Amino acid sequence: MDNETIAAIATPPGSGGIGIIRISGPKTESVMGKIFQRAVDPHQPLPPHRLCYGHIVAPASGRESNRIIDEVMAVLMPKPASYTREDVAEIQAHAGPAVLEAILDLILSRGVRLAEPGEFTRRAFMNGRIDLTQAEGIIDIITAGTERALAAASAQMRGAIRRQIEDIQDRLMEVLAELEAAIDFPDYLEDEILPAREQITALKGICDTIEGMIIRSRESRILREGLKVVVIGKPNVGKSSLMNALLDQDRAIVTPVPGTTRDAIEAPFAAGGIRLSLIDTAGIHESRDMVEKIGIDRTRQRVGEADLLLFVLDGSEPLTSDDRQIYGEIREKPKIIVCNKWDRVRQTGIFPPSLSEWDSKGGVDAIEKDKEKTLKTSALYGEGIDALRGAIEEWVRRLTPEENQILPNLRHGELLVSARDLLIPALEGLKEGLPPDLIAIDIREAIRSFKKITGEASEPDLLDEIFSRFCIGK
Repeated sequence: MDNETIAAIATPPGSGGIGIIRISGPKTESVMGKIFQRAVDPHQPLPPHRLCYGHIVAPASGRESNRIIDEVMAVLMPKPASYTREDVAEIQAHAGPAVLEAILDLILSRGVRLAEPGEFTRRAFMNGRIDLTQAEGIIDIITAGTERALAAASAQMRGAIRRQIEDIQDRLMEVLAELEAAIDFPDYLEDEILPAREQITALKGICDTIEGMIIRSRESRILREGLKVVVIGKPNVGKSSLMNALLDQDRAIVTPVPGTTRDAIEAPFAAGGIRLSLIDTAGIHESRDMVEKIGIDRTRQRVGEADLLLFVLDGSEPLTSDDRQIYGEIREKPKIIVCNKWDRVRQTGIFPPSLSEWDSKGGVDAIEKDKEKTLKTSALYGEGIDALRGAIEEWVRRLTPEENQILPNLRHGELLVSARDLLIPALEGLKEGLPPDLIAIDIREAIRSFKKITGEASEPDLLDEIFSRFCIGK
C-alpha cells in the first residue's frame, strides 16, 4: 500500500458548481507537476498548503499543443500534514461528469490507480492519524440525518470514545501491574495485593463505567439508525390521511373506499432531533381478497419491527371487533391511540363512543396502566395534529440519550459486553482471594477487547467491513 498512489472523485456524481478529485501517495507531487499549470508562473511547482489557481492540461499528441481540460483550484499537502499522512493533492474543478472523469483518467494514466471505497480514510487509520472509532465517526458524519446524530458523530470523530477507552485501559493496567507484581513476588506482596480493597474498588468502578457505556451503545442506535413509527388500524379509519397530515404532504393515496392502502408506504419524518420512518399500512381485518390478505400479513410484519405504533380508531363510530382484535395483538407494544374523524362529532351532533366501553383486558384500564395517551384528531381539517406530533416527540425524548453524551456504536457495545463479562469474574476472584495469575488472564483479555475497539488489535476482515461502508473518494 505504501508504494501505490491512489486517486478518486471525492464529491457525489452529477452536475454542480465544484467537484473535487483527491490523490494520495508517493507519486502525488510528480503527477501534479505534469498535469497542473499555475496561471501565474506556470513553470513553478505547487507550493505546499496553498490553494492555487490554474489549469489541468493534457499532454500534446503529435503536432497539437497541450489541451486545457478545465480551469481549477489545486492544493498540495505534503506528508505528514495531510488527511492520510501521505502526500495528498486535491483539485477543485467544475462538477460535470465528463470533466471530472477526464481529469481522473489523466491522473490514472500516470501510474496511479483508482481508490477503493474508504481507502483514503483507511490509510489515515493505518498511518496512525486516526483510530478506528474516529474512522467510524467520519462515516457517521457523512450519513447523519439530524443535528443530534451529527453532534454525536462529530464528538466521536474528535476522539471522545478513544479517550474514554484509553482511560479505562489505563485503570485496568494499574490493576494488572499490581497483580503481576504479586505473581513475581508472592511472598513479599501477598498480604498487600490480594485481597486488596483498593483493587476491588478500582475494578468495580471500571465495571460500572463499562456498564454505562453498554447502555449508551444501545441508545446510540436511535441516533444512527432512527426509529420506525407504524400507523395501524382497521380499514377506512383515516390512517393515510393522518400520515399525510403529519408529513404535511400528500404521500399516501386517500379515497373513501375501504382498503385503498394494500402495501406499506414509508416516508422520512423527524421528531425530537431524531430521524423517524413513518409507515402507513394496510388495514387489519378479516378479508378473502388474496392481494389484501398479503397486505395485511405485511402489516403484521411491520408491527413486529416497529418502535412505536399509532393505533388509529374511528372516533365517530362505536368500537368494533376488528378494533378489539387489533388491540389484543399490539397491547404489549409501545403505542399512541389516535381517535380520528373527530370533526364528524360536530357535524352530526352524535356523542362519540367512549373508550370506557372496552373491558379491562383490552381497553381503557390497560391504556392507563401503560400510561399511553389517547388523542383526538381530525386529519381532514388538521385538528389535533400538533398534539400528536408533540406526543411522538415526547416519546422520542424518553428513548433517546441526553445530549453531549459519548455514544459508542453497536460494534463497540459488543466488545464492551465481552470485556465486562471477563471483568466480572475477575472482580469476584479478587473478592475471593483467587491466585493473581488466574485473575490477570481475564484482565488481559478484557484489555484486548478495548484494543479491538480502537483498532490496535483488529482483523483484516473487520477493517474491510468497516471501510467498505465509505464511498469512493473518502
